[in-house]
Amino acid sequence: MTEPSKEQEIYEKLKTEVESASWEPLKEHYQRGAIIVVSNDLDLIQVGSDIATDNVEIIKNLLSDGKLTQPTDEHAQQFTEDEDVMFHFIIVQPYVLIQKKVDD
Repeated sequence: MTEPSKEQEIYEKLKTEVESASWEPLKEHYQRGAIIVVSNDLDLIQVGSDIATDNVEIIKNLLSDGKLTQPTDEHAQQFTEDEDVMFHFIIVQPYVLIQKKVDD
């Protein structure tokens, strides 16, 4: 049997660490500039794995394509006002990656 790669190990570990929250408990991370919003068409866990393994080219491309962004003050205000908005999130130090939950 083949040993899993470091990337696969990190992906599997992060998969167990995904949590959900409203904006309120995430606000403190926003205030320290640690929130990264992940586009809903991306795999949150894969992005976390790419950051954790320093996959610089992929991250640069996602940033330049607008698929990874930092929330603006306007976004934060909208998230605060919309008490129903929920996020999936994972922590990949020093960042907190968030992705808006979509109803299935």
